[in-house]
Amino acid sequence: MKVNTQGGFTLIELIVVIIILAILSVFAIPKFIDIEDKARLSVVKAVAGSLRTASALAHALTLANGNGSDSNTDVIMEGNNVAMAAGYPDRNGIAVAVTSDLTPTTTATAAVYTLATLCTITYTEATSPNAPGIVTATSGC
Repeated sequence: MKVNTQGGFTLIELIVVIIILAILSVFAIPKFIDIEDKARLSVVKAVAGSLRTASALAHALTLANGNGSDSNTDVIMEGNNVAMAAGYPDRNGIAVAVTSDLTPTTTATAAVYTLATLCTITYTEATSPNAPGIVTATSGC
């Protein structure tokens, strides 16, 4: 006579597997958190780079139009009027020159882009034709 036995896992084997998975997740979770921080930092660097590039392009367009490097004459970029100060985009002009989903808040001399309420990228408009607008980003965001 044949005895019918069912194969399967015992309760202890299942608990051991759950413990092993818990230990592995303790090491995996910090990696995912680190990826999120790196992604946020990449966005900050990308926005800062876009601001620098747009400022340089608008300045080059000013020079190409025959205006002096200290010109406050607006330029047209992709059909949009970019306000200039000292040959570079002013605080309002930089928002027009950079195509972004982010909308900056403006102060007396700067445009401030905020990401996730933690990170800010600030474009301070040029004050002389020898120095372009300054792009700064907060650290540790």
